[in-house]
Amino acid sequence: MTERDEYGNADIIGVDSAELQLNLEFDELNRVTDALNRLAGYEDTGLTPAQIHRLKAKYEALESDKNTIESSLINAEMNLEAQQQEIRLLNMEIAELRESTQLMETVLKDARTALELLHHMNLNPKEFCFVFEVRCAIDALLGGAEDDQNET
Repeated sequence: MTERDEYGNADIIGVDSAELQLNLEFDELNRVTDALNRLAGYEDTGLTPAQIHRLKAKYEALESDKNTIESSLINAEMNLEAQQQEIRLLNMEIAELRESTQLMETVLKDARTALELLHHMNLNPKEFCFVFEVRCAIDALLGGAEDDQNET
């Protein structure tokens, strides 16, 4: 239906474009030219209008899928950032707990040493039992008797 002139402009086959231009108003000529260029564009692809509509529908479906995937990716990135922030906070809490645990272990070892000294003093049986029970409790908190820990 269309052919291209030496300048690449689309014309209707068998129609004198100069005569067409003389018989049309400027706005009408622009609309006809736009329509001819679109028709020529279709013809240049070698595809039928039905094929182009199918391709357009596929393109729009793919575009929709792409938008969905991009949205999912953005959500995943935001979730990842939130999880990384949570991990950083938990790591800080773990470090604080380790520090507290080490401090508590030092205090318990010092208390056990003090109780060891008391144990060797002249204590009445009730005091002796109390010191012994406290030492056993400290040993349990420390993961075993001090003597057992030194052997490992």
